[in-house]
Amino acid sequence: MRQECVGSVPCLQLKASAGASLQGGRWERTNGDFRRIPLGVKKIGAAGRGESIVANDLAHGSRQVSRPWWVAREKLEAMVVHPIGTGTEVLGVLAVFLRRPVQAQEARALRMFADQAAALIEALRSASETQARLRQLQRDNARLKSSAAGRRIGGGLIGASPALTMALDQAALLARGTGPVLVQGEPGTGKGLYAMAIHDRSDRASRPFVRLASGESSVPIRAWLDLSEGGTLLLDEVTDLPREQQDELATLLEPGASTEPSARILATTSKDLRALAVQGRFSQDLYLRLAPLSMTAPPLRERPSDLPALAAHVTRHLAVRLGLDAPPVGPDAARLLEGQLWPGNARELAFVLERALVLGEGKRLDLGAALQLGKPRSAARRLLTEHELRALERDNLQRTLEASGGRVYGPGGAAEALGIAPTTFISRLRAYGLAPERGRATR
Repeated sequence: MRQECVGSVPCLQLKASAGASLQGGRWERTNGDFRRIPLGVKKIGAAGRGESIVANDLAHGSRQVSRPWWVAREKLEAMVVHPIGTGTEVLGVLAVFLRRPVQAQEARALRMFADQAAALIEALRSASETQARLRQLQRDNARLKSSAAGRRIGGGLIGASPALTMALDQAALLARGTGPVLVQGEPGTGKGLYAMAIHDRSDRASRPFVRLASGESSVPIRAWLDLSEGGTLLLDEVTDLPREQQDELATLLEPGASTEPSARILATTSKDLRALAVQGRFSQDLYLRLAPLSMTAPPLRERPSDLPALAAHVTRHLAVRLGLDAPPVGPDAARLLEGQLWPGNARELAFVLERALVLGEGKRLDLGAALQLGKPRSAARRLLTEHELRALERDNLQRTLEASGGRVYGPGGAAEALGIAPTTFISRLRAYGLAPERGRATR
């Protein structure tokens, strides 16, 4: 039979065997002629396709038996074969031969055994995958901790405007507490950076700061809490959490809960959480746990005096990535920047500065062309639609991925170029249908 298992033919591999032969000795070898059986071939192979088989006719020369002489010599009468699988995937096969007819209750008991074996195998495999994912998260978290918040492209915490100063003062007050905190704000306002500021100003600053990015909720919430034990767990865009995890987290955060996590929970959102909770689209219980301590990240239109310093900071990072000189942000450029509404906030600012840097070939910031100020002023200052903002972000992600040769992780990777975690970069790629093809090197 093993001769039929050549090339890419899918086969079952014998992993364990037990039993006594009437000829003396025991059936414990796993390297015999039937150590590999093609799927769909004979009774055992058929079970590999997901089919259960109970046969009491072996002694009468069943055509599904490869060696009738062996059945006759060993006086076998029945066999039971059950797939070991999860419903969508067959992991193996359980085969039992008997020297008497098999009873219905025995076949059912073996079916239960096969199902329990499948559940155990799947649990072990899932645990192994979870551990591998957690190890990757720990590496990502180490990179995150090694980067100060203000060093990120579009960092948002650069400046000394009244709005920024007030927000940072509020973050410092929130850092003194231990309860959950909700950071609200428009997209691109740096909500995650304010969360990191809360962590860095707290007595947990030396403990882990772990960020659960959108699209990473496949790892159990308990695993994230264990990873951030004694530190801070940031739920980036908390509305993206699956509902069951929202409810689980609400239970864990209930005052006086015996399983209350040691990690402090911070959450960000750009959505109206209260409205979503009222509509039943977000856990009401979790909203009530998060709402008491909250702050709002101010948009750039409320921080015009911060724009020159922030633009200079972003330009320096972009110049390094693009291999260009970093021209200064002069008075004229500062006035142009301060005259815009920036509906996309720091994210839009980074896009505009990148265009200006490229158009000026690193010798100057060509903000006039980048902002398309040749159009009527109303057009230059108009608010961008959500579709336009998403198109800008998609284009930037795609160009960054192409510039890094498809590499996401590590030095020179696309994630490093944008100053975000690799998991966040991949989540955003997937959101726009740009995820690297399976098999492409992304590390």
